[in-house]
Amino acid sequence: MSTENIINGGQGAQFRTVVQAHDIHTLHIVHPPPAPVPPHQLPPLTSAWVDREDELADLTDRVRQQPPYASTLALLFGDGGAGKSALAVRWLLAHREETPGGQLYVHLAGARTAAGGAALPTLLRRLLHDLGHPPAGDADVDELTGRWRSLTASRPTGLLLDDATDEDLVRALLPGGDGHLVAVTSRRQLTGLLRDGARLHPVPPLTPAAAGALLRRLVGEDRLPEEPAAVRQLTSRCGHLPLYLGLMAAQLVARPGLPMAEAAHHTEGPSVLDEIVDALHAPTARAYRLLSLLPGPDVDADAAGATLGLTRYLSTQTLTDLAGARLLENRGVHDGRGRVFGWHDEVRTHARTAAFREESPEDRSRALRRWLDYLLATTTQAERLLTPAHREVRRDITFWPVSPNFRKDEEAAQAWLVAHQDHIAAAVTTAKEHGVDTIVYQLPHAAWPLWRLHRPLELWLALHKQGLAAAVRCGDDLGQREMLTTGVIALRGLRDYEEAIEWADQAYSLAREAGDRAGTAQALYELAACHHEMGDHERAAGFLTETIRIREEIDYPRGVALSRHLLGEGAYATGHFPRAVAEFVLAAAGLRAAGDRFDAARADAMQGHTWTALRQYERAEELLHAAREEMRAVGSLPWESRVLDMLAQAAAAQHRIDEAIELFRRAQEIAEPSEADSIRARLADLTPEEDGRQ
Repeated sequence: MSTENIINGGQGAQFRTVVQAHDIHTLHIVHPPPAPVPPHQLPPLTSAWVDREDELADLTDRVRQQPPYASTLALLFGDGGAGKSALAVRWLLAHREETPGGQLYVHLAGARTAAGGAALPTLLRRLLHDLGHPPAGDADVDELTGRWRSLTASRPTGLLLDDATDEDLVRALLPGGDGHLVAVTSRRQLTGLLRDGARLHPVPPLTPAAAGALLRRLVGEDRLPEEPAAVRQLTSRCGHLPLYLGLMAAQLVARPGLPMAEAAHHTEGPSVLDEIVDALHAPTARAYRLLSLLPGPDVDADAAGATLGLTRYLSTQTLTDLAGARLLENRGVHDGRGRVFGWHDEVRTHARTAAFREESPEDRSRALRRWLDYLLATTTQAERLLTPAHREVRRDITFWPVSPNFRKDEEAAQAWLVAHQDHIAAAVTTAKEHGVDTIVYQLPHAAWPLWRLHRPLELWLALHKQGLAAAVRCGDDLGQREMLTTGVIALRGLRDYEEAIEWADQAYSLAREAGDRAGTAQALYELAACHHEMGDHERAAGFLTETIRIREEIDYPRGVALSRHLLGEGAYATGHFPRAVAEFVLAAAGLRAAGDRFDAARADAMQGHTWTALRQYERAEELLHAAREEMRAVGSLPWESRVLDMLAQAAAAQHRIDEAIELFRRAQEIAEPSEADSIRARLADLTPEEDGRQ
């Protein structure tokens, strides 16, 4: 039957047949989120394009010949500097209309350097994020792979996997479904990909005529002599490779007085790169050498300034000069980093060789240590701003850099951490290789806000295992205990409770031995959390009672509030709802007084969810909507999913079925795998016919 809706005393519009028990005092309108914008990440293609028509035609024929049930996988292989990446970009851009799912770019060499053994999960997380569907923190590799394939199955996507060396890594990144265009570039014939349907496309050097045409287009007809022999000699020096032709062109443009004969007649002797670097001012040439020592495929002004001991203005000018000489590539402005300049592998290899030849071991070591200190100092600055209650561990910084000043801008600090996740991982590996153990454990400890909100669990755990060993080697007992208690959280997220309890027990023993009451309480809290998540709420409550006692005695009110929150979760799980409400109220008040927005919002959400169980729906939804806005503000997708799920359950309990279905679906999209099944089951209960058709 239909009724007249009374909204705050007035008449409301009626959209469909409804059943209404009473007047509506509060109306929450749920707007569906905008559809994610398809990504277009391919590097820009220079207008100085010549030849390669046969290769493009061959690639296009491959698309036409592909059966409808498969995707196109093209492996472009050849020497460094031959233009493999540019050809792949040109091909994918020519077929942009056939890939409505977007065009994604992954630099595989840079990913391997940054993430090491965690390269695959790190890359999958990034791809899912780029598609507008960030994964939950506790998703393992299989779950990430399944979600990546599921999301790509319905929309053909373009994908460039650049500079590949590992066939298994390429295979794991192939999208699901059919109709995709995947280009892989490599210096090797990755013949193992043939069984995945790959077609091998060799990319040779340009023909002499094409090389001459490219050089003329780059420098202009007026700069080159009319004699074909001189142009042929010049392009021959460059091996007819586009990379070196571009470098030669930059040299000719930058030195208009350089006689063409002088540039052309040196068929032996210094390489093109040697001559270009020799023409640089000495400080710029030195920067070229030292910056090549940093891990990763690119560098920004802050990192360069710290490495070289320059101001940001001077480091920006230095990077711009190197880009002007075609030794670096301007890759645009990146969130959290500013303008970024990238290396070509051939150029970087040359720069590193020169660094080891011309720079002393002391200067090379100093440059790396400056970069490591820059990351540690800036990560610590973000840590102190975003998580001021995080326990302080010593910071051994030799060269204090001029770091970005976040002031009180939490969003800027978060953006910097997210943008530098790979650099933090690479820095830990680099520090370990060079015996700088203090960085190996202090940097993962400083990155706590990154782990806490974004939860890249595999990387989190990998770095904490390395950090734990380093803290032991350094004899830093507090650092060792912090690595253990923070690492437990990653283990819990990965559902490895057996090892998590081992780490928590070890942290408890070490803290007791050191007389560290705060550490003892933290270890007890982690033990309680492990047993709570395993369903042993009685044992968890025993640990929490002791935790609260210690934290009250040492005057740590935020810790008390966190413990009460976990007690509230245990009370909720066992059906003691009034007790749960009381604990959540105390927890939220204590956390808010401590300035902890994130955990206070968690407590509010759980209190709201408990009011739903008590059928106090208006109070429940008021708390849940506020909590959801806070989770969106701090950028916690896992908890935003949980709050959406709680709102859906509240709507379903009040028979607002359409709203509940929409909320469940949105929660499921960003849910942690450990919770996605339960959300899916609740959604199926509301849509039995639709679920049966699927």
